[in-house]
Amino acid sequence: MLGQGRFPVGIGLSDSLIEERTKRGVPIAILDPRQLKEGTPTTPASGSISLVNRAPHPNAAKLYINWLLSKEAQTVLVQATGYISNRVDVPIDHAPSWKIPRPDSIKIYDVAAKEMTEKLVPLLHEVFGR
Repeated sequence: MLGQGRFPVGIGLSDSLIEERTKRGVPIAILDPRQLKEGTPTTPASGSISLVNRAPHPNAAKLYINWLLSKEAQTVLVQATGYISNRVDVPIDHAPSWKIPRPDSIKIYDVAAKEMTEKLVPLLHEVFGR
């Protein structure tokens, strides 16, 4: 609907879908979030990993996680997905500059962010509706 002009702005859309649609000629663009005076958010999003308590093979899971977080695995992963690794020794030259978090980015996954979100949600519902 955004590409058809039925909506003028999209918020919280999938960047990979926007990039794919742009390549197909859909007239949409991603706003570089570094242009926002309010700052930019960062989130682990699809980059989270967990170790289940009492897993059937905890040592195998730890071994896998250690490998997944290694420089070599992270390099392959970010090149395949277009994501940015939290490791500072993993290349970022594959990603557009707007995807690279600034040091002053707003972290939206900590306790302070959760508390802020709980305060803002009623206002957002009032402004945008449910």
